[in-house]
Amino acid sequence: MTGRFARITTSHPHPIDMRRLLPTLLLASLAACGGGDPAQAGYDALGSGDYAAAASSFTEALAGTQGEKRTDLTLQLCQALAHTDAGASVAKMKELDAATELRVQDYNVVVSELKGAGEFVAATDVLKLATAAFPGDEKLVELIQDVGDAAKNAGDSDALSALKGLGYVGND
Repeated sequence: MTGRFARITTSHPHPIDMRRLLPTLLLASLAACGGGDPAQAGYDALGSGDYAAAASSFTEALAGTQGEKRTDLTLQLCQALAHTDAGASVAKMKELDAATELRVQDYNVVVSELKGAGEFVAATDVLKLATAAFPGDEKLVELIQDVGDAAKNAGDSDALSALKGLGYVGND
């Protein structure tokens, strides 16, 4: 060892300089311990099915966010809430519906999450918003049928009653 700093020598012709390696290792460990982007943490949690963590991360990411990014993050939050608090998911969709111009696919993805979570009445509530914004849309007509069939298979008579006003065929 010569000088103040140690050099690790290997059979490789270029020794590893610890002065350069240490800051890189510190940055990598800090990134792994958190302090990252809460939106990305939300996407990761949503993708892994950790809906409570996703909702928390998206709520944190929404602080101070405006415009289209806020709309996108709120839609992601609604998807997470579909599995943890369906009523809050519907409430957020009502806020979005009143404040922004949503697309059919925005409603579709949240309704699909609510349906997947077995929250058929909440899915019907979001469908009502969607059909008011896009009356007669073919994708929504198909989605009404999908939700209705799932509710029928699950024996959810409350959802079937709610779907009557949306034109569900098959709610005998």
